[in-house]
Amino acid sequence: MRATLTFELPEEKCELDIAVHAMDWAVFAWDLDQKLRGIIKYGETYGGKTIDVGDAELIREILHDTLDEHNLNLDMIQ
Repeated sequence: MRATLTFELPEEKCELDIAVHAMDWAVFAWDLDQKLRGIIKYGETYGGKTIDVGDAELIREILHDTLDEHNLNLDMIQ
């Protein structure tokens, strides 16, 4: 099975860039989630700085809520 995306260039260059880098954005969101999880679960630091667990929990909740608003979830990339 195959799927082909077609773009009219140069008019749709922005849309092409978004499609080409979609996995990069997905991995970014997953990495951010995992870093926040590490702070919450293990008290990990970031760049040598201690981060309040409550702040990390709130940021992680915001991340997941925002993904949900866009019908996305991190399970899509595992």
